[in-house]
Amino acid sequence: MKTIKVITFLVVAISSYTTYAQESKKHEVKIGLGLPSSSLIFKNSIKSADLGKDFRISQGFNKLESDFKSGTGTLYLAYNHSISERFQLGLFVSYEQIKDDIVERQLVSDRKNLLGKREQEHGTIAIEANYKYLNKDWFKLYSGLGLGFTNVKEDFRSSANSSAVSYKKNENLINFHVTALGVRFGKRLGVSLEAGYGYKGIGNVGISYQF
Repeated sequence: MKTIKVITFLVVAISSYTTYAQESKKHEVKIGLGLPSSSLIFKNSIKSADLGKDFRISQGFNKLESDFKSGTGTLYLAYNHSISERFQLGLFVSYEQIKDDIVERQLVSDRKNLLGKREQEHGTIAIEANYKYLNKDWFKLYSGLGLGFTNVKEDFRSSANSSAVSYKKNENLINFHVTALGVRFGKRLGVSLEAGYGYKGIGNVGISYQF
């Protein structure tokens, strides 16, 4: 009798797991756009003295400033795999381009002189983990963390009458992202909205497909 009960329990458990595995969507592919990223925020908060080191000029009583012109935002592609009903692990890649003018502002007259134009390209690759507080068919509520590397290519071209020196540089930085709160609407094809801080931006929107 006990043997029959054990066999019955195992059959029910295996059947339930098989049903869950078949019904659950373990894979997710996502594309999205985020604004503004930590790279853009950091660029706009750089101190005048730090700018002067890059452009090899003596500031005197003047102040160097970064004047933002344009940017693509963070364009990203991500893959997530559900290792359980609550947890996801995934891979994230993104691209961002930022263009700005570097100007020298005279503190006495408040006049601005253009030193040159700068263009940066940021490529990021990261590993991410998400935890789902709610995991319904049509609605998901989650938070997440990401850690990776960002490659920064920077090209500065000085203006004709500028004392600044043109340069190019390439550097790799450790980068991160914290998703404070994210929501996803939809079954297989869905739309997600996230709020956080890091390489994805303070806010980002994505379209994903689960299978």
